[in-house]
Formats: sequence, structure tokens, C-alpha cells
Amino acid sequence: MNSTEITPSKTKAGNSKPGMLWPYIGSYYFFVAAWGFASVFPELYLSAYHFPVIACLIFPTLWMIEDRKNRGRFTPHAAQPIFGYFWFVTIPAYVIWTRKLKGLMWVVVHFAATYILTLAMAYLAIYIFWGPEYLQAQ
Repeated sequence: MNSTEITPSKTKAGNSKPGMLWPYIGSYYFFVAAWGFASVFPELYLSAYHFPVIACLIFPTLWMIEDRKNRGRFTPHAAQPIFGYFWFVTIPAYVIWTRKLKGLMWVVVHFAATYILTLAMAYLAIYIFWGPEYLQAQ
């Protein structure tokens, strides 16, 4: 073997660090909270409502691509938009595939956290703008 030859086992898996994945998850939950807050106002449907929804699609996809880099798996650029378009299937499948039972637990936890945070922010928006009387009347 030539000394200048690079073997796959000695190459760095990715140029990012595992700690750099948390900003994607934090950004995702920030926009989930914004989504829940904006969902109360139907008049914002065409403007402010779609921005958090699109951001909630982008950040998990970016997280998955970055995680694949950290694990040493190459993601073709042509496949990255497919991960974004079908994120609701590809990301849970990826997490379960790479982390097995622990991944299934993470998928369930994140689905529950997304639902609870969206609902809590919607109730908070109702409480702020219409008061507690509105919540009691329902």
C-alpha cells in the first residue's frame, strides 16, 4: 500500500461535530412553538402561518443530512430534496434504522413533544388574546 493512499477507515466521517446537531433540533422546536401560536389566527393563514410550517420541514431534514455526515454516510445532493419532501416518512425511518429501539423511543418522544408544544402554544395564544373566559366557555 502506498503511504499517500487514503483508506476509508482513516478518513474523517464528516466535517461537522456531533454537538452541532442540537441547533437543528432547537430551531425545529422554536418553529413548532411559532406554528402553534400562529395556528390560532386564521387571518394569518397565508402569511405568518406558512413560514413556521416550512421551517419545521427544513430543520429536521438538515439535521438528518448532518447526522448522516457524522456517521460517515454520504448523501447524494439529488436525494436531499426527497428527504425534505417526504420528511414525515424519511426522518422517522432513518432514526429507527440507525438507532433501532432507542430510535423508536426518540421518534415517539419527538412526536409527543411536537404535539404537546403546538397545543400548549395554541392555548397560550388563546389565553393571551381572548382571556381565560374564552377557554372556560369551550
